[in-house]
Amino acid sequence: MTFGPYSIRLIEKKDAESFFAVIGRNYDRICTYLPQTADRNQHLQGTLEYIEERMRLAKERTFFTYVIVHESKGQILGAIFLKEFNWVIPKCELGYFVDKDYEGKGMMSLAMKQIIRHCFEEMKLNKLLIRVADENVPSIRLAEKTGFIREGTIRMDFKTMSGQLLDIHYYGLTNENETKT
Repeated sequence: MTFGPYSIRLIEKKDAESFFAVIGRNYDRICTYLPQTADRNQHLQGTLEYIEERMRLAKERTFFTYVIVHESKGQILGAIFLKEFNWVIPKCELGYFVDKDYEGKGMMSLAMKQIIRHCFEEMKLNKLLIRVADENVPSIRLAEKTGFIREGTIRMDFKTMSGQLLDIHYYGLTNENETKT
């Protein structure tokens, strides 16, 4: 999937150094909102193992890790995760992060629109879900900007790497909602 100077594709072994670097530049934010990703990518060897596992899970259709790449720079700027699949509904949860230097510039909104289209048209999903912490205002804005509707809040439903429990808002988007926007 290509948009402007960027592309979105499944993570590959060749991405290890660039993925490790973007995690390092954004470690504090990733620690809070994606603690398992932060924990698994503290060292380059851990990143290599993480990528191998994510590639295996993609083949099994249980967890997809997409990277957002600035094509001319060959640099990974963020990632989008598709996880918690229920193929009976069919639905999944989206997670994501973007490099702090690209936050608020519209790139992630464009990436999300590409992934949403991919999920509904190619993967034939009916519903997408985003879980976002109450304090993560940029992520809430992104969910709403890309058509997700707040469906509710679950109190103390997420544990950060530091052990803090956070309230989580659930945002949903159905294929029916998406085609109307």
